[in-house]
Amino acid sequence: MPRLTQARPTASTLVVAAAATAFICSIAALAAQGGQAAPAARAGQPPAGNQTAPAPPPPPKPLVPVTASSVIAAPDRYLGETVTLTGIVDKAMSITTFTVDHDAKTSSDKSILVIARRTLNEPVVADEYVTVIGELIKYDPAEVAKRKDPAFVSDVPAETLAAFAGRPVVLATTVFQGSRDLAMRLPPPMTPAEEALDKAMKAVGPANGAFRKGMAGSNVELAAKNAAILREAFVESEQFFKAQRMREPERWAVDARRIVESIQKAVAANNWTAVKAEADNLGKACQTCHAAYRDRYDDGSFRLIRPGGQ
Repeated sequence: MPRLTQARPTASTLVVAAAATAFICSIAALAAQGGQAAPAARAGQPPAGNQTAPAPPPPPKPLVPVTASSVIAAPDRYLGETVTLTGIVDKAMSITTFTVDHDAKTSSDKSILVIARRTLNEPVVADEYVTVIGELIKYDPAEVAKRKDPAFVSDVPAETLAAFAGRPVVLATTVFQGSRDLAMRLPPPMTPAEEALDKAMKAVGPANGAFRKGMAGSNVELAAKNAAILREAFVESEQFFKAQRMREPERWAVDARRIVESIQKAVAANNWTAVKAEADNLGKACQTCHAAYRDRYDDGSFRLIRPGGQ
C-alpha cells in the first residue's frame, strides 16, 4: 500500500487529541462501572454494624497521553505507564498485532509494537492514524504472558516478534481508528428464540419500575397492570429455558412467576405489606439469575450464558 503524503498534524496536536480521547474513555469507564460511587461515611461515624470497613481499592493509574514520536525518542520514560498513544499504523502484522510509527513517509526500525487484548473486530488500516490505550512495557514474551486479564496473546510467530525484544510494546485494551474501538468485545448474533427472550426481558425493566411506583402509592390499578406484564415475561422466560433444557434458570423463572402471582393476590387484597415483601423477593430472584446467566458486552448489550459455553 503506498504511503500517504499529505500533511500530518504536529506532535502537539496529537497530544491534545490523545488527551481528549483519554478523557472520553475515562468518562465511559465510569459509566460502565455504574456511575457515581457510593457516598463515603461521615467523619467519625462507624460503619453499619460496627464492622471494619473494607479498604478501598487502589485508584486506577492515570492515563498518560503520548505520541509515537515521544515514545520512540524516550521509551524508558513511559515504561509501566498506562498510555494513550497516538500515531500512524506502520504495518498490520495480524488481526491482533501491528506497529505504530510517527511518520507515514518513512518506515522506522524503531516503530512501536502493539498487541491487542483480543482479536480485533476488523484489521487496522496501514498509514492511518490510530489511538491505542494500554500498558507500555519493553517487549519480553515472559512479561507479556503475565498479563492474564486480559490475556495478550499475539498470533504472530514468536520468531518474528523476537526482533522486538527490548523495544516498547503497548498491551492495548482499546484500539481507536476513526471513531470506533476495534478492540470492543461485541456480542454474537441472537437466535430467534433468544430474540424473543430478549424482548420479554426488556419489558421487565419498565414494568417493574411502574409496578413499584404503584406499590409506593398504593395504586391498585397501576400495580396490578404491571404485575400482569411481569408475570407474562416470566412465563415466556420459563418456556424458553425449558425448551433449552437449562434447568436451573428454568426453576428461577418458575420462582419469579410464582412470586409475581403472590404479588397479584396481595395487590387485589390491598395487602401492601405483603406486596413489598414479595417485591424484595422478586428482585433477589432476578439478580440471582442475571449474575449466573447474563453476560454484558462492551457495547452495553447482554447475551445469555449457556452451560459449557454452548
